[in-house]
Amino acid sequence: MASRPDQVDEPRIPVEVDTDDVKTTPCGAPPPAAEAMGFYCSEGATIFVPLPRQLEYGGPDLLTQLFLLAHEYGHHVQEQSGIMSKHDALYREAGGDQTKILELSRRLELQADCFSTLFLANAAGRGSIPVKLLAPLKRSGFEASDSETHGSAKNAALWQKRGFNAKDTSACNTFAAPVNEVS
Repeated sequence: MASRPDQVDEPRIPVEVDTDDVKTTPCGAPPPAAEAMGFYCSEGATIFVPLPRQLEYGGPDLLTQLFLLAHEYGHHVQEQSGIMSKHDALYREAGGDQTKILELSRRLELQADCFSTLFLANAAGRGSIPVKLLAPLKRSGFEASDSETHGSAKNAALWQKRGFNAKDTSACNTFAAPVNEVS
């Protein structure tokens, strides 16, 4: 396969997107609607974005939907690159220590946030994502709530901004970051 100068010779591993409100996935039951408007299942490499669940709450605006899809795709990148496997090994090593487990969860989720804005910033203006749509992300990041599993709103904004301004994925290495940046 001949590569273009602007592409890396890496295999492309497709991901499916399922918009049904499924009761079960190859990864088990989906999280409750109050906890997640979308989720990634590595078994079958599928992003679930249940539209009935979203429409019940009025539906997200376009930027929210794009950020959600890009965040879940970030988990696919983590899975395909081996980050998820390493996370899972560290999770097992934590031996039920909730403090360590929550920190690992935040590192994984904040990295997916960083990957999502990295992707969106690079895709903007190259098709159907207009640059002006991403202005709120450039200013202050995607609005997030403090979460034990996904990090503080402050740190979500920090990692989103890093992704938005990044030139490559190394800017998103939450696993090497100090604890105060993944709280």
